[in-house]
Formats: sequence, C-alpha cells, structure tokens
Amino acid sequence: MRIRLALCAIALFLSAAPSSAATMRVAGTTQIIISGPILRSDVDQFQALLKDNPDINAVILYESPGGDGITMQRLSAIIRGHKFSTGVAGNCASACAMIFLSGVQRYFADLVPTSDTSLGFHGSYRPDGTLAGEGRLQMIKGMILTETGGKADPALIDRWTHLYPNNHFVRFSYPGKDGSPKGPTVFECDGGQRGPTDYAPCQPILGKDALSMGIITSTQLLQVEP
Repeated sequence: MRIRLALCAIALFLSAAPSSAATMRVAGTTQIIISGPILRSDVDQFQALLKDNPDINAVILYESPGGDGITMQRLSAIIRGHKFSTGVAGNCASACAMIFLSGVQRYFADLVPTSDTSLGFHGSYRPDGTLAGEGRLQMIKGMILTETGGKADPALIDRWTHLYPNNHFVRFSYPGKDGSPKGPTVFECDGGQRGPTDYAPCQPILGKDALSMGIITSTQLLQVEP
C-alpha cells in the first residue's frame, strides 16, 4: 500500500501534459542527453541506450519542462542505481529537476552558457491542476531532503512544494565558479517570465544557492562530449 501511494504521489508531479516523448542521444561514449517532455515510453528508450552503450556514466538533462511522474521515479531509480552523474543545461523543470537530483554528482553542464540554464522546482498537482494533498507534498519533500543529503532548507522546500498554480516555480541559477554568488541566484517565479531565465519579474530568495542547498554537488561545469 505504501509503494502504491508513493507512485500515485509521484505520478501527480506534472507541470503540463506533454504530447511527444523525450529525445535521447549519446554524446561521445559516456553521456546520454535527454531533452523534451518525459513520457512513459522513455524508460524503454533509456534502457535500450544503456544496453548498447555500457560506458555511460552521466546523464545530461537539456531543455525539458518535465512530464510523467512515474517515469521520473523510474528514470531516477536507474540513474541512482548506476551511480551516474547528472548535468543540467537550459530549462529543466518539474519532473526534469527531480530526475536531475538522482545523480550521485550533479553539475551545470557546458552545453549552453550557464546564464541560459535554470532548474525549476514546484509541488505535486492533481490532473485538474489543483495542489495535491499534504501527505503527498511531504513525501516529495522527503525525496528532496534525501537526494540533497539533508542540505536543502526544509522551509524553502515547503515553500516551493506548496506553490500554486503549477506554472509557479522556485528556480535555481548557476551560483558562480567559486560558489559564492555576488547576487541572488534563487528566485520564486509566478509564471510571468518571458522565459525560464528571465528573473526580473521574480522574487529573489536571499542567502540560498544551489551549492549550499545540495541541489548541485560542485560548481565545476560538466563538459559535454562531442
């Protein structure tokens, strides 16, 4: 029963109803790049790539708005089980951001400039767009705390898991090479952005950054193989 409830909660971790599966390709010999919406069929596609490319050690999430929550859980379990690193480039939000957290080591990637990359987190939503029940939100919070080794601020997690409607996000930008940002790099955004890295209409969240919160494990950039 507990496993079934967990799957139901994760299945509701959606930002939109995607219409086509993710695009996956191998970069070099050791990386898989995933982009686009996440759908159920993506698990089979991912496993097939791993079977044909046994040297894979990193997954790069590039321009994905999120998608199916159960697929998020399954891809995360595979990444975690293989002890893969994860990288992020461009917009990675909702289920994409949760998949990113499953990497043993987590980085911003050099596929695009760091100024064009944003990690967006929010809550869990029912199919009609309403916020899920408190038990489900606390379950998501527990997952985030586990993946970040307890570094993520519980109060901030509560803040983003209760965001409504589902186009509201807490977004993390690159905190700089030295991990000591000169200005705010975490923002609460209400859907009024021109794009995911337009933080002008967002509310800065001071004193927090992706490194100290355990969202990333290093400010080193992950180099994408040609």
